[in-house]
Amino acid sequence: MNGTGYDCLVTVNFTIPSSGIAYVNIHLDYGTKGGGTDFNPKDTFADRYDIGTANTTNCVGDATYYDALQNDSNAIPAGALALKPCTSYPFSHTGTGSGGDSVQNVNTFKKIQGVFGQAVNSSTDGKAWPNVQATLKDGTGKTVLATGVTDKDGFYALNYKYTGKATNFIIVLGNVQYVVQLKANGWAEVDYDPITGKWYQDVSGK
Repeated sequence: MNGTGYDCLVTVNFTIPSSGIAYVNIHLDYGTKGGGTDFNPKDTFADRYDIGTANTTNCVGDATYYDALQNDSNAIPAGALALKPCTSYPFSHTGTGSGGDSVQNVNTFKKIQGVFGQAVNSSTDGKAWPNVQATLKDGTGKTVLATGVTDKDGFYALNYKYTGKATNFIIVLGNVQYVVQLKANGWAEVDYDPITGKWYQDVSGK
């Protein structure tokens, strides 16, 4: 998604390994968090879902919609709700060979507090790092605040409500750790690549 419609061309340059398999991870984000996203149903206020002028009753174009509660296009994806569950998102690729497939969304909206993320080999075959102990500690590393285990897809969630000033916490996955800052009632998404040993703090907020 590029903010002006659903169709988006992404160029990814890479070398196909001898295995003949390459893994590309694309993150889809509805962007429903933050200012200017709660002007629903459709109204005279412009927000990040609006395409065209704010006082337009109906939008016209490629998969355009007015606010998060309306999708007036017959193009894929489409539906009465812009965030309708099981909406299909088609993907395709060109280059040396071509092909395509579709994914569907399953909406589970929760109030997230603490730290969550995924441990996956993004640089090679995309295999997850399952059944790994995940721990959230205070900045000194002495106090355990939350624990969990990565699932079969490498995802983990460490639920913890922090109410003080912004401060550092320590995430431990197996025998590796990373320092992340949390704000009051905040959260952070922190991913880890076991092959490269790199951490990725994608999103943090309140």
